[in-house]
Amino acid sequence: MNAFGWQSINVVCQSVLQLIFNAIIARLILPESFGIMAIVLIVTSFIDIFAQVGIGPAIIQRKDITDKQVSSSFYLSILLGLCFFILLWFTAPAIANHYNDLRLTDLLQVTGFSFILASIGIVPKSILYKKLKFKQLYISTMIGMFIGLIVVGLPMAFYGLEVWAIVAYLLVQNAVMTVCYWYFEPVSLKGKPTIKFATPLVKYGGGSTLFTLFNYLSSKVDTLIVSNYGAGNNGDSTDNNWNETGVYDQSIKVIGYPITIIGKLSDSVMFSGLSLIQDQVQKLKFAFRSAFSVLATVSLPASIFLFIYSKEIVLILLGDQYYSAIPIVQFLFLGLFFRTIIKLCDSIVRALNRVYTGALIKLIYFLCVAGFVYIMATDISKDLGIYCGLKGVALALLAAILIQFMIMVATCLNILKLPLSELFKLIRGPLVISILAGVICFGLENFFASIIQSDGFMAQILLLLIGLIGFGLSYFIICLLYTSDAADE
Repeated sequence: MNAFGWQSINVVCQSVLQLIFNAIIARLILPESFGIMAIVLIVTSFIDIFAQVGIGPAIIQRKDITDKQVSSSFYLSILLGLCFFILLWFTAPAIANHYNDLRLTDLLQVTGFSFILASIGIVPKSILYKKLKFKQLYISTMIGMFIGLIVVGLPMAFYGLEVWAIVAYLLVQNAVMTVCYWYFEPVSLKGKPTIKFATPLVKYGGGSTLFTLFNYLSSKVDTLIVSNYGAGNNGDSTDNNWNETGVYDQSIKVIGYPITIIGKLSDSVMFSGLSLIQDQVQKLKFAFRSAFSVLATVSLPASIFLFIYSKEIVLILLGDQYYSAIPIVQFLFLGLFFRTIIKLCDSIVRALNRVYTGALIKLIYFLCVAGFVYIMATDISKDLGIYCGLKGVALALLAAILIQFMIMVATCLNILKLPLSELFKLIRGPLVISILAGVICFGLENFFASIIQSDGFMAQILLLLIGLIGFGLSYFIICLLYTSDAADE
């Protein structure tokens, strides 16, 4: 099976396992625990960006890499992992004091071990990506997730360990995956490590780090603002807003599943593949056109379907206690198409060594998210008469996503020397499918919801299955029409 096939299986299985785990654990753990853990992961993931200084993407992007560069990169990553682990250990109490919750101290310090685990596994993992060994990556991920989620996480959640169940499964999962990376790609650490051999990688990694940093900040600043200002609590600032933060964080997770399946798949495979043909212009243009067409055909109709069936999806995945997440998820699902194409553009920018241009775009996006969300989450929106709680935050995020989409697409078209008219040609087919899918699914949802009239789990499953049949029917009708037109010609 080819690289794309294995990575498709990897991403889909990973998303399905995570989805099932989250659906179960959302019923065992309070929203407050998810709110606390959201802050822990924001802090640790932010530091992890600097702990790796873009070493992984640099190894993948570089056409040729020497043994000494690999060796030097490994020891540099280990050094950085240890340094940032120590940094977080001593700064954790200050972060806990900021949120007036001393539980954060222990949670941050223990989760900080992930820096060391990541530093040990980053080089073999990156080489597996570089060699397109997605089968080995799939096996590593599945073993790590099974042991972390099923063997460790769920039992701890059942025993009422709340947020520590999440911490434990993350650390165990990362540890097992690191062992698997080394098993499948036993890196030979030859020669004395020096900064000289790592410099070319660090140079690219610096731009990649900025790119990842601003991208990460823009994906988390909305949660940070909600945690500090409590948009779900009438805009009043409180000591902490863990419940509102938990609801919003879980909403982001729900919309993240389809983005992970569609966007992450294109990003991981496209980045590795495009890096191999980075100096072949015609092949790059063909790859972009093909990927855009496929991703638009899947993600644009999916955006409409998910928007219509947001209620069923939230109640199935999270349960009744997250009823308030429905309008948040509904608005954010509208951004699925834009975020999917942004992922594709990200791959183009990074593979062609335009990481500093990409970093600038991500900075603009971060400023848009921070500014828009701050306005909608605080008293500013009240003064303007547009305050609508967490729904307003979701709309603000959607507006920022649209701005990033337009800038990213324009940048990629400029890099590849493609006219805007080419994009309109590629979008016509997906747009027709989307309109048809929207009409069919909207009609089915309203008709059967009026008959079933229940918010029970099985009722929502039934409604969603009917919707999926209607969604698939829209593609079938288009295929019939296309086949009929082709036969007439």
